[in-house]
Amino acid sequence: PLYNISHSMGGAITLDYLQRYESAFKKVVLSAPMIKIRKDEAQILGRTFFACYTPFGPSCNDYAPGTGREEAREFEGNIITSSKGRYDLRTLFIDLYPKYRLRGPTVRWVFEAIKANRKMRKKSNLKKVSTPILIVQAEKDQVIVNEAHREICTELKDCSLMQITGSLHDIPMERDIYRSQFIVNLNRFFN
Repeated sequence: PLYNISHSMGGAITLDYLQRYESAFKKVVLSAPMIKIRKDEAQILGRTFFACYTPFGPSCNDYAPGTGREEAREFEGNIITSSKGRYDLRTLFIDLYPKYRLRGPTVRWVFEAIKANRKMRKKSNLKKVSTPILIVQAEKDQVIVNEAHREICTELKDCSLMQITGSLHDIPMERDIYRSQFIVNLNRFFN
């Protein structure tokens, strides 16, 4: 049997897959899935539509406003993890292998991601999913909206929801006190 563990946008992609195809997975764990971002979706869709479908102004392939610059190097103020060691290791990896550096999403990526998120939150699409799912939330997530997880979990046929108290968005990269809870519950769910 195959099992799936996916995080953030990977969780959204996995949910989209489960809605479109007969699942190859026995069970799925979604870690802080990006089902809805912490921004006004309607406003962002309007802005990105303008950029993608008008002949003047920003290009659809430009970086989204506020992104595309060199990644922040300071641990303080990051919204991803409270683990300085794992954050520093990630930074070291990026320094050693600069081709893996993430610069930020393009305008087109944001536009398509929000459209896909809205589509996958529709009740008719959620009803298509029969694979057992565990959604793990980060209590202090500043990237995505946790309430959206509760809303979709009530519509899915077999869904459990748990929250890691105190965790930031990147649960698998968090301090051991949070990451260990994730791993224990993941193993319990798969077993």
